Amino acid sequence: MRRRSIGTAVAGFAVVLATLLGTQSPAAADAPDDLVALGEMVRPAPVGTQCYDRVLPDGAGVTCWAIDPGVQVRVYLDLELALDVASPWTSETGVFHTITTAATVRDYRIEFRADPTGAGSDCSAWIVKTKDRSAGYDEHAVRATCSQIARAVKVRGGADYTAQSDTHTAWFTTPGVEHQSPGQTRTVPAMPVAFLEYALTDY
Repeated sequence: MRRRSIGTAVAGFAVVLATLLGTQSPAAADAPDDLVALGEMVRPAPVGTQCYDRVLPDGAGVTCWAIDPGVQVRVYLDLELALDVASPWTSETGVFHTITTAATVRDYRIEFRADPTGAGSDCSAWIVKTKDRSAGYDEHAVRATCSQIARAVKVRGGADYTAQSDTHTAWFTTPGVEHQSPGQTRTVPAMPVAFLEYALTDY
């Protein structure tokens, strides 16, 4: 990890922040070259997401000039002799998001995740009966489909069974196709409840 003097870091950040705040759209195509020239470290990110990070005297920060729909980013601080801390998850571009601490920072990282609300995707999941039983409870499964899926995201449907393990569809990225989980017999009167999960594709 490269560290520079506070004066140099502040001056470099002022230049980058002025550039980002001077326009309402993501930075120009040559922004990554400018950032490299300023000594910033461009981190690997999900497809369609472009961010840079900066070391602070007491923490770290991140700015993204492009974040794909359905993606969130945060800064995570690894602290010595204290509990680690992290900034809130965000999908806001053009803003320098920082996190600082009075403890000693051992290291930091930039983390990405799929928005758990499914932002950027349009999906649904529901419970279906897969087997009638004359005695005991019937067997049920979950089905899920999406009319739109954010390009950096994969989706799966799940069935929440009370007092027993859930069942899930396979992860999928193709819209317009219905996916079904294995059937499962519940062990209590409560019906299973359908839900959706979102995760980033490999990048």
